[in-house]
Amino acid sequence: MKKLVAVVMLGVSLIAGPVQAADAVEPPMLSFTNARSSTVSYISDTEYYRGTSLLFTNCVLQTTNGAIQGLDGVTIELKWGTTATNHTFVPTVQDAATGKWFLNMTVPTNWEAPNMQIKVTDANTNSYIYPWRLIHTKASM
Repeated sequence: MKKLVAVVMLGVSLIAGPVQAADAVEPPMLSFTNARSSTVSYISDTEYYRGTSLLFTNCVLQTTNGAIQGLDGVTIELKWGTTATNHTFVPTVQDAATGKWFLNMTVPTNWEAPNMQIKVTDANTNSYIYPWRLIHTKASM
């Protein structure tokens, strides 16, 4: 009898198929181009809640003449905060030839109006720091 129950249970599990994975939560996405000629400005009018995920995707850096900054062999560093205290994040190169990068991060909880600054460094240690950019943040309930 026990063998029959085990065989029936196995058959039911095979018919039902594999267990589905848990649903994923998709964070808000933000894409922008950062030009060397940019002024200190907000990237978007959208407010992002502090302490939640934010996905920067398809972001592009430009050189002085407006050309795409290639990212082959280049390190990107994103700092977010104030000049006294900030968080450092290392984005991932999405496509080196088209200069696209992405970063999935958590919006820091301790700043109401943080500055964001991106620095690129090449293999010869030449570096460039792009002008500050701002993102609207808001406390969650």
